[in-house]
Amino acid sequence: LALTATATEVVVADIGGQLGAPKMQVVNTGIYRPNLRYRVLQVTNAAEQYACALRLVGETAGVGIVYAATVKAVEELERQLRAAGESVVCYHGKLSARARAENQKLFMTGERRVMLSTNAFGMGIDKSDTRFVIHLQVPANLEAYYQESGRAGRDGEPATCTLLYFQDDKRVWQYFLAKQYPGAEELRAVFCAAGELSAGRVSFSFEEIRQALQDMSDSKLKICLKLLKDGRLLRQNRKLAYLLRPGAPPPEAFDRLARVYGAKQERDRAALEQMVAYAQSGFCRWKLLLDYFGDRICSDGMDFTRCCRCDNCLSPPTVAEASGASQLHEAVPALVPASPSEPASPAIAVGSLVKVPKFDIGTVLSVAGDMVTIEFPENTTKTFMAEFVAPV
Repeated sequence: LALTATATEVVVADIGGQLGAPKMQVVNTGIYRPNLRYRVLQVTNAAEQYACALRLVGETAGVGIVYAATVKAVEELERQLRAAGESVVCYHGKLSARARAENQKLFMTGERRVMLSTNAFGMGIDKSDTRFVIHLQVPANLEAYYQESGRAGRDGEPATCTLLYFQDDKRVWQYFLAKQYPGAEELRAVFCAAGELSAGRVSFSFEEIRQALQDMSDSKLKICLKLLKDGRLLRQNRKLAYLLRPGAPPPEAFDRLARVYGAKQERDRAALEQMVAYAQSGFCRWKLLLDYFGDRICSDGMDFTRCCRCDNCLSPPTVAEASGASQLHEAVPALVPASPSEPASPAIAVGSLVKVPKFDIGTVLSVAGDMVTIEFPENTTKTFMAEFVAPV
């Protein structure tokens, strides 16, 4: 029996492969929860990001969770919310185990209204009356975003899930991804440190090699040790101490092991791009999530088109100009396909200046099929269907 909260079709296939059961029976109860209203608020700088979070916490009734990408962001938001008189508590990996347990208890028992946290908070957490979840920055991928935002409204009552999107936050995750995966030289450094620790002794502990490589993060060191174990250069005994295997590794060993995580790094980069595309998209938020997870909720075989609750459904960002009239009519992107008889839209090049009705002139950041992502003044970015975008 394999259980997971959320999994894409690729992950489901990988689970089957890991279990040696490629034809396993899959029971998928679906991810769609109509009581959750999703929205994305674009911000243009970090100060606006914090100000927006403060406003949302202050104007939203009930219990809530605010997720941030870094400990520094959690602590800064805690300082600002406490100064505003809000009832808050924080949770992150740099707190002691005792402090984390105490803070979690304060939130779960209702003694504190708002939990501020990194992604360290969540596993096994079920506070069903959570009325809102705010993400101060974009998470690393849509799986993380859905799992964290899905902690709202588990009692079935309406709840709001808000993502504050500042395009520079993407760089934070790019930095994390670059730091997370080891290269061949880092693997060689860990192997050499293991050799020095093994001189005149049988084994060494994780704490000992961590002290020997203080410039390397714990997460990267653990990945290096795992790769060296997978490459049969290290092994662990029953007490989980590390032992160096006899013999010198071949010259290409470290390059070969580094390539294993190179492919995973590329997948994580692609997942981050999908997360950013979600934040910039003009389509129904639930439609995007359902498509990402390969979820089909319509029993009649029809495709899910819109939830009628998210920000893009309630206030569509794309507009079309009515023929022969000056009035502008808003349109849901997924429901306004171009007619085959209509002339094709002019070619739009990345870096060119374009305009969209109701919006300022902007610069094209990317073109994917019939979707165009545009950066407007003050670093605001939005995505539109190409038929509504005109060259300047």
